[in-house]
Amino acid sequence: MNDTFNDDQIRVIGQKPTMTPKKKRTLILIGVVLAIVLLVVILFLVLRQNDKTNEIAQNTENQTASQVSADEPQEQVNEAAVTTSIINGTNQKPLTVSDTTVNGVKLRRFIPGNVSVELSMYDTTLVNDSSIVFLTQAANVRGDNHNIIGDFVYKGKPMAKGAPKSAKGFCAIIGQSVVLGKDDTTTTPYLESAKKQNGYFFRQTIYVKGGEAMTFTDEAKSYRRAICSLNKKTNMLLVIESVDKVSMQEFANALSNHQVVNAVGLMGSFILDEWYRKDNGEIVTLYTNNNPAHPNRNYLIFRAK
Repeated sequence: MNDTFNDDQIRVIGQKPTMTPKKKRTLILIGVVLAIVLLVVILFLVLRQNDKTNEIAQNTENQTASQVSADEPQEQVNEAAVTTSIINGTNQKPLTVSDTTVNGVKLRRFIPGNVSVELSMYDTTLVNDSSIVFLTQAANVRGDNHNIIGDFVYKGKPMAKGAPKSAKGFCAIIGQSVVLGKDDTTTTPYLESAKKQNGYFFRQTIYVKGGEAMTFTDEAKSYRRAICSLNKKTNMLLVIESVDKVSMQEFANALSNHQVVNAVGLMGSFILDEWYRKDNGEIVTLYTNNNPAHPNRNYLIFRAK
């Protein structure tokens, strides 16, 4: 053998080691096992994170539910359009009547004290009930068929249904709470609450919402009245009426400038029953409805406790 080689030649010593089939299978098996272990770890971490998210969501839901009173409707309501007045009887005098003038509009105010607020259907004996200190007509009634216009609930019993465009305001009386607001849908949770809790509910014109006067195009003048919540801090309940004939816009503006937060209309004009009782028991009759009586004539009353 010639052991000599030129400078441009490479001598190969030995051979490149080769991998046996068994060793290849072992490496593949190890790779598969590692991939499975990694997949299990990732799956465990994802499931753990989901459990934490669900726990946080459940705790938040429970906390929110605990903050809702059992006596209050739990459906979502536009709170800016609703005020609740609590009749707590801090003023022991059942009724205070006073006059004031706002924007040149003369207003008469009926402020309840230690009373309950209720609705009543037509009853000729109401004037003989010495516990009633104020009475005025509430929901409007059609002149042709004498049906009540809009939803009306009396002691939990629905007496009329509907949500006409002219009656977007509502008044719900549930226990000692009087809720006034504007509702743009055909139903409101307070309507359902009135049914379930033996309460009262009616629909009427909304004059003021959230302290802002609503806009009216009808310039006809008449006697106007509304049940109102006064002052955003106290939501004091009272009934306010115009002493003279005014337009709907004039009345709404006067209420808004008188710090009324929400105002829902009561039956207007002078063809209605309205009276109040003085401290000495004397009845002051403001208006008398001489039209033929019918069962759907209805009243808002303040009853002394």
